[in-house]
Amino acid sequence: KFLVGRIIIFNLHTLSFFEFLNYKNSRLFEIYKKDDYSDVYLSELNSYLKEYLKFGGYPRVLLVDKEEDKKEILKNIYNTYLLKEIKEILQYKDTYMFDTLIKNLAIQTGGIINYNDLSAKTGIPYSKLKEQLSMLEKTFICKFLLNFHTNKQIELVKSPKIYFFDLGLRNYIYGNFSENPEGYLYENFIFCEYLRRDINLKFWRTRTGAEVDFIYEKDLKTFVPIEIKSKITASSVDKSYRSFIERYSPKEGFILSLDYNNIKSINNTKIHFLPFIRFLSNYNSN
Repeated sequence: KFLVGRIIIFNLHTLSFFEFLNYKNSRLFEIYKKDDYSDVYLSELNSYLKEYLKFGGYPRVLLVDKEEDKKEILKNIYNTYLLKEIKEILQYKDTYMFDTLIKNLAIQTGGIINYNDLSAKTGIPYSKLKEQLSMLEKTFICKFLLNFHTNKQIELVKSPKIYFFDLGLRNYIYGNFSENPEGYLYENFIFCEYLRRDINLKFWRTRTGAEVDFIYEKDLKTFVPIEIKSKITASSVDKSYRSFIERYSPKEGFILSLDYNNIKSINNTKIHFLPFIRFLSNYNSN
């Protein structure tokens, strides 16, 4: 209380992909910054992206070369920070329920949280569960993505999605370091890149199941839909994405994947099909 007006608080995230690439390959990083490179470079950049999605951005993890060493460091972060420090904060007698909770969240990455179902799986009472989830968010382990809605009758309102601040830690908790990341890991990645800029995305889902991964609210009347695909080969737009366009008539939207690049218009909406890497290089230059 004695520091009011004399202190500046800022969030220190793990390394972004931009920072990760600069350390791993400064030559490629300089090419990437210019946003003017051939598909040959895109393929090389994507290989680094997959590595980043596999082991995350903790600096200590980046500084070692062997995969087993990286996993050991992530194990130590999990055991020291989560199972000891958080245990003390939440005044746990043991860590079993908390360990069960965090593993269930890792399994549900990119999915919509059902509090009653999660309470049943973990044995944590509903009221206490909300408290513990809030603690995970405040300590920069998980982050909840809220719903975008303008009509409560047809759109979901109170069911958030779950993402992790660092994918390396999430992959350790889940027990899987896949060489070929699934779509929800790319979702988590894009979500975190926006989060680093203090931009809070939302997601859109109707009660009939139509869904768009992210909605970026530029202002009260400008909404940008962003859909994540691990792999696409054509300029196809699914029914859910079209539903959002028909309802909100955005000026532009994005469908992101590993390597597909094109532009397509639906009604008056310009849809940019972009590789994750090209989307981010433009994002970092603005």
